[in-house]
Amino acid sequence: MLSVLPPRELGPGTMGGRIMDIAVYEKEPRIFYVGGSSGGAWRTDNGGMTFRPVWHQEGSGSVGSIAISQKNPDVIWIGSGEPASRNSTLVGDGVYKSLDGGKTWEHVGLKNSRQIGRVILHPTDENTVWVAALGNLWGPNDERGIYKTTDGGKTWTRTLFVNDNAGAVDLDIDPKNPNVLYASMWERRRWPWDVMTRGAGSGMYKSTDGGKTWKKVTRGLPGGDLGRIGVDVNHSDPKHLVAIVDAVQGGVYQSDDAGESWQRTANLNPRPFYFSEIKQDPSDRNRVYVLGVSLHISTDGGRTFREGNDNVHSDWHSMWIDPSDSNHIIVGTDGGPYQTRDRAQTWELFTQIAMGHFYAVHADMRRPYWVYGGLQDNGGWAGPTQTRRGFVGPENWISLSGGDGFTVLADPNDWTTVYTESQGGAVQRVDQLRGGGRSIRPRGTGFRWNWHTPIALSPFNSRTVYVGSQFLHRSMDRGDNWETISPDLTTNDPKKQVVPQGDIQSTAENHTTIVSIAESPRTPGVIWVGTDDG
Repeated sequence: MLSVLPPRELGPGTMGGRIMDIAVYEKEPRIFYVGGSSGGAWRTDNGGMTFRPVWHQEGSGSVGSIAISQKNPDVIWIGSGEPASRNSTLVGDGVYKSLDGGKTWEHVGLKNSRQIGRVILHPTDENTVWVAALGNLWGPNDERGIYKTTDGGKTWTRTLFVNDNAGAVDLDIDPKNPNVLYASMWERRRWPWDVMTRGAGSGMYKSTDGGKTWKKVTRGLPGGDLGRIGVDVNHSDPKHLVAIVDAVQGGVYQSDDAGESWQRTANLNPRPFYFSEIKQDPSDRNRVYVLGVSLHISTDGGRTFREGNDNVHSDWHSMWIDPSDSNHIIVGTDGGPYQTRDRAQTWELFTQIAMGHFYAVHADMRRPYWVYGGLQDNGGWAGPTQTRRGFVGPENWISLSGGDGFTVLADPNDWTTVYTESQGGAVQRVDQLRGGGRSIRPRGTGFRWNWHTPIALSPFNSRTVYVGSQFLHRSMDRGDNWETISPDLTTNDPKKQVVPQGDIQSTAENHTTIVSIAESPRTPGVIWVGTDDG
């Protein structure tokens, strides 16, 4: 029955989603691709005025890395599965390539690599490709490390492997000598309630024979267990490298002898397990960019940094700098791709990419009805399904709340009253008609709120609201007053209750919590509750 009803895009379209990589045809930089953690890959041929989806029906739709041939912009390789270690990370199913600009795709292997940190194409031989396969986040697996193909993906050879817990997260190539490559290995492990971000299997490696063999580089780098490492080779002077290293003595490092030895220049290292991206200006080695929640800019070779991201969305994941004009930069953030033409002084957002990451979607009872949803790091939104013009545009959508948007519920009997929730139990009641909202989260201490705290309205009285911590809370007056109506419904296992600390754990690791609530539509007072531990 549904097969005869074609889908219709409604939006919002005013923001993008989390952009993990950017690939630009450098002879004509109006042609480029962007790839998201969800929503696939998109291409523009006119410098971002319009985009079209080119990789959106293959695999999971999660892009880890995109590589484009600099001989032919229609030759594209995609490594699927974002290389992040969040508990919401989306995995992939290997490597894809297209020879016709994304019209058709071929799956070319590494199906169990799950997350791919980087794909590098040989500058003159399109059949030679290297892949940094990160592997399974949640446990050991064998298909990880550095892989190389010389026949366009028909066969692969693993040339660097440490152990079944450590995978390759970054890879860069000498722009003047493709036999020289640098790779970083990362040992990490995720549990729903915690994450290990450093291990003995992490480290930096160098190859001088096209990736056939590798040697570990240690001189000048910090000792002990290392975490994620990002590396960048200078475009003009390939003997000069910069790296960002996660360790007790981590931070920004530089090398002037092609990676043989390193020295620390700064302790800057913003949330390394999530970012660890560093780039150099191709025309000025003293200008260094470090990506994180904010953009950090150095003009003295990475010794000091300032923030430089006015009016740009937070969480910077990828950057491309035009090698022929370093004023021209394209970046990927949690709010989509941005571009600057004046060396990061001002930015423009590309708004033509409908790849926002919805966590939840609901509808109200109006005619025509409105839809509601929460977007990853882009808040809660409401939009119509029809307008007098006959179509829905970005200007028709209304922002209701900020942060990581999750559940957005409209009162079925009063559409002006909407409940929104962002990370860690930040529950709000919003007046859609008059604007504005207020926090209605139950007061008290000792509550454990899930990253995506559940909200439910009673089917018998929509003024009755339920939210869940480890307890079930009920309000009979739309959240003005609350009562706790259950004991702890979880296992209350202290081993799974990690206290958030530093740049690693957050309320995303809150565990032994309620994750779903439903009141029986037939029998008042019969309530079903699901928890993350049973």
